[in-house]
Amino acid sequence: MSHEPFGLKSIEAALEGILPDGSKKEYNLRKISEIKYTLEVRKSTGAVVDKSLFLLVKVPAELKSECHVGLIGEKPIFQLLSNANEPFSAFCHDASQENFREPKFNSLEDLKTILLGVSEYQVKFIENPSNQPSEMDVKKTAHLAIKKLGLTCAESKIEKAVAWLEKELNNLIKTKDKLLVPSYWTPTANLLIKGDNTDSMFFNFVSKIELMPPAYDALMYLFSLSDETFRQRHFADLMNFYFEAFNRASSKLTRSYNERQTRVLLPLVKLKQIASSPKPPKELAANISKFLVHYIINQEDIYEVLKNYLSTTDYKLLDYSLQPLSEKNGHLGEYFYLNIAADYQSSVQHIQLFVKVLIAPVEEMQAFIYSGPAKTEDFFYNTLCPLYVEHGLGNLLDFAPKCYLSRINWLMMLEDLSRIGYQSLKLNTVLDHEGVGAAVSKLARFHASSIVFEELSSQKFGKQTRMNEIFPKYIGNLMDAMKDEDSIIKVFLERSRKDLHHVVDKCADITDKLKLSKEELKEKCNKVFSSLFQRPSTKLRKVINHGDMYLGNVLVKPRENSNPTKAMLIDFQMLHYAQPAAELLSCIYCLSGKDTRNRHFQSLIDRYYNEVHAVLADFSLDPEEIFPRDLFDQDIKANIPIGIMQGFGYNHLTHIDPNFREEITHDEAKMKYYLENHREEVIDMSWSNEEYRSVIRGLIEDLIDLIESDYS
Repeated sequence: MSHEPFGLKSIEAALEGILPDGSKKEYNLRKISEIKYTLEVRKSTGAVVDKSLFLLVKVPAELKSECHVGLIGEKPIFQLLSNANEPFSAFCHDASQENFREPKFNSLEDLKTILLGVSEYQVKFIENPSNQPSEMDVKKTAHLAIKKLGLTCAESKIEKAVAWLEKELNNLIKTKDKLLVPSYWTPTANLLIKGDNTDSMFFNFVSKIELMPPAYDALMYLFSLSDETFRQRHFADLMNFYFEAFNRASSKLTRSYNERQTRVLLPLVKLKQIASSPKPPKELAANISKFLVHYIINQEDIYEVLKNYLSTTDYKLLDYSLQPLSEKNGHLGEYFYLNIAADYQSSVQHIQLFVKVLIAPVEEMQAFIYSGPAKTEDFFYNTLCPLYVEHGLGNLLDFAPKCYLSRINWLMMLEDLSRIGYQSLKLNTVLDHEGVGAAVSKLARFHASSIVFEELSSQKFGKQTRMNEIFPKYIGNLMDAMKDEDSIIKVFLERSRKDLHHVVDKCADITDKLKLSKEELKEKCNKVFSSLFQRPSTKLRKVINHGDMYLGNVLVKPRENSNPTKAMLIDFQMLHYAQPAAELLSCIYCLSGKDTRNRHFQSLIDRYYNEVHAVLADFSLDPEEIFPRDLFDQDIKANIPIGIMQGFGYNHLTHIDPNFREEITHDEAKMKYYLENHREEVIDMSWSNEEYRSVIRGLIEDLIDLIESDYS
């Protein structure tokens, strides 16, 4: 066997302790690759022939000792030196393993086999969690990769991206659930797969075991064995395949965690691939270069967006960039325009989307995001909207922008409505009659859509179907949330009650007509305010409520010639199941001024009802049976206190100077001072502004008129 890589004497010496008897032996060596062989040993005793099979695996040069090499969960049987004095480890092999081979590059089936194997060995470790690792230093790997690529990005941007990545990674690996497993991936190919893709075999080539989130090894194999074009087409599907395989054996990985670990690990994997590669692929270099400039998103997110936008993976990504928005009305994130250029069907497509990244400026708001709103909006776009489309309600979804990507607790990529004329208005303004009417119409369509879905589902299944019963986790009862004294909503409302007393004291010229003492007036105001916690009973059908119908969540497209004013609803983070009348009134009192309400209140109520009536009729449903006008009018009357109080609760804070509002909501100390402990100072500072005073005094006039009418 001198022509083989192993000498006969070396083989016999190695086998002496394994097959020690003096019977005659024959050896047959089969090459799998430069670093893997099978050794067949035939042992003859008289007419009886026994056969033993061994798999020989070369110990990587970077390992100091062959003792580190082994099948995962199995130690080598013996060690063998080649003619070139290179150490190999030997493992038991059987006939069923004879057709194992090296994986192919860009093979969808091979990668599925590998990812399935990775999930199988990882589950064993995650069910028996190890200790948490120490903090990871990403800078060394990042700087090695960046130097190798010769990137020309501004140094400050690179440092910022690397610092962000290191912080996110260390936060990830220190999660309280300890969702970590040993990582066995190495630059040296350390696996074999069966020829028919029914099995895989992994080797431990690691000299020092690192504990990493499970997706790390999956991503490393995926990037090692594919190119950018392949990943553009298959990345999302392969990662979903891996997570589904993992979850069949363990329920510990939630979708939220999977999205988070993929988002954080992707740039690390790319940097490590580049750092360990003699000649990194140009496409991968371009990919990570984009991340170092726009580290909020990964290029793989862009692939998924384009697939959803174009309904195909057959395109060529040319470029993308993020542009921060200078103006923003929301407090629960940072906002960007995403500009994408792609070659599609022989022409360049320029796509602009609106991106909302859920990074709150202060800790209290970030805690609020994680308490449920982000998951609720993801439910709206990823579950509810597709369900509506499936049941033929797709045309009703014109009340909201389309969503092309949603990552729980992280970001949403939405249709950019500004490109077709919709505007986000400053919060310290009110809409005219047309604007409020447009918003009311879209709210009516939103409410009606849940009624239609319930009716169609009830017909389909032959029993009554209600949304809060189907989705109790996402569409609960608002009153249940307010039973908790420490709930964010309850705390906010209690602060607003004190603010109401302070504002009423400033409006003596309005309140004097009641001829009540200060304490009597306070008691009357408290009674109206308590309506927020004790909703009137109703016989009218409940619907899914938006839950946050103030001006910041309404986009308006102004009238153009003969085209009327249009509106669109956004930010579906506070969905709940409740009376439609209360939310309609909240919408009217939040968006309008006193003059609009005096002149058009009833026409706005009529417009809402007529829109709901028309939608139900379009689906051959009887409006008078399902949503009778007399019950609706009763609910409107009963819920006016709620509308006024919600209008006050929003407007006395949203109508303050926009610059001051931004200042205090982006500073932890100022937010605590002004919005938690000294809100009366905010009101006092804003009172000199005529527009602010007019809006708030208008609501107080409505409140006093309500009290005077003895509404109860």
